[in-house]
Parts: sequence; C-alpha cells; structure tokens
Amino acid sequence: CDLDRTVAGITAWALGNAGQACGAIEIAYVTPTIADEFVRRLTAVWSRLRAAPGSVGETDVAPLANRRQFELVKAHVADACARGAIVVCGGEPTGVGYFFQPTLIDHCTDDMAVVRDETFGPVLAIVRVDGVSDAVARINSARYGLGASIWTRDTDRAERIAARLDV
Repeated sequence: CDLDRTVAGITAWALGNAGQACGAIEIAYVTPTIADEFVRRLTAVWSRLRAAPGSVGETDVAPLANRRQFELVKAHVADACARGAIVVCGGEPTGVGYFFQPTLIDHCTDDMAVVRDETFGPVLAIVRVDGVSDAVARINSARYGLGASIWTRDTDRAERIAARLDV
C-alpha cells in the first residue's frame, strides 16, 4: 500500500467524531511486511493530535459522547493491556471532560474486548496477521461485520479480497 495515504485515511476514518461512527475503523489487520513501519508512522501522526476543548484548528479529536462510552473505552484499553497488548500512544483520558487521547494498541488478539467488541472511541487495535487469508478468516469470524476497507495499490487484488469478506 501507499503508507502515507493509508495512514492519512485510517487516521481520518478511525478518529472522525472520536471514533463514534458506524463506519469508523476500529481494527487494522496488518501483514508482517509492513506492520512495524505502519505502527511507527501512525504513532508519529497520532501522538501529535490534540484531544481537548477548543475551536476548529485548536483541537483534532472530539470528546466521547457520555460517561458510559468514556468508561467503556477505558475498560477496552485496560483489558487489552492486561492481555498483553502494547499501547504505543495515548491510552489515557486527557483529564478534561470526556476527552480521550488518540490511542494505538499494538499486538492485539481476538480475545481482547478491543477486537471482540465495538469500542466506538478514538482507539485503533492493531492485529498482526500471517497474511491475507488469516486476515479474511479473522474478519469473517468477528461478531461485527459492519464494513471493511482494503488498503493497497492493487485494485484488482483488493476486489478479489473484498469478495471473500463477509461484511
């Protein structure tokens, strides 16, 4: 994939409305050939974003809608950490209202709430897969198949992969 374009697109789709949208990207299934570089680039971008009150241009990530959602996001991050995932940036409330830092969690697994359930927050779970077939199998076995996107330069390959997805 074009990593610059992929990082920009996933950032926009994962963090728009603080991730509280049905089409938000919550999980990135990433192949080993790009995983380290993908996480490094996302971290460089996400760690500069601001989640705080302010006007347009002063803030990048909106607050969570309510206390219940705020607590759920905290619980999903804590569960991932307890199960061995690594928070590479964010991972904490900002301390102001329902704002939560843009959060990247690497080395997530299918048994973690952040992968198994909808987080609906400014959190992206990175699941490292053994290839496309592994990613397809994991996506198709998930409870929530609201949507998927395939980030590649090869649109023919993307269409073949998309045809295998049950979303």
